[in-house]
Amino acid sequence: QNTFLRCSGALTLRHGHRALVQGNYFVGKRAAGTGGVRVIGSGHRIINNYFSDTEGDDSRAALSLMNGLADSPPEGYEPVADVVVAFNSFVNCKESIVVGLAEDEEPDVAPADCVIANNLIVPRHDRKAIFIRTEPKAFRWAGNLVQGEIGATIRGIQEIDDLQLEEEGFVRRLTAMSGAIDAAAPGFDEVTRDIAGRERCEPKDVGCEEYARVSGRFKPIARENVGVRWQ
Repeated sequence: QNTFLRCSGALTLRHGHRALVQGNYFVGKRAAGTGGVRVIGSGHRIINNYFSDTEGDDSRAALSLMNGLADSPPEGYEPVADVVVAFNSFVNCKESIVVGLAEDEEPDVAPADCVIANNLIVPRHDRKAIFIRTEPKAFRWAGNLVQGEIGATIRGIQEIDDLQLEEEGFVRRLTAMSGAIDAAAPGFDEVTRDIAGRERCEPKDVGCEEYARVSGRFKPIARENVGVRWQ
């Protein structure tokens, strides 16, 4: 579990497959160039992460699923396929989810056979939740909740007026009145705990956190928790 605080860049999944990105905090605090996860290749799992106030766009969006090359060389872009993005929270990011991004004209194989499910998205008031650059193939969208404008016509995403979040430190958490509680699409039996290590109960809550009045085992890491303490 990691905390990326005001980090100008993105965690990029490239030159490899089947990576697990789980239980991390990407907190941009609107610093220039701050991003989240950039996805290239297949078989990745992006689960139980919290993204907030990132300022990057396109390849530095909070989540960017890139286009690929049909016969990619080792240094190129393997097509995105069989990727699961589930139970993440995106709050106040400049661009929350970007699908089918090509940084130049060559990568033209759209992401395919991916699952985007049970994510909680609160875009900035003047921004959309989803940006489709290239139409993906055989995507499954399920149980996603958006407080704001979706930006595309997609089954499996529901607009909701107010998700009832409250601020605690630099994290916005569910409250007892949140519409995300017990709203997750079924399945995903492998997701048994939330970002804080608390047990998820059926029906699960949408987003990275399962609502509870007790603190979890894992929390965001602050500057004073790491590094050298000089005497």
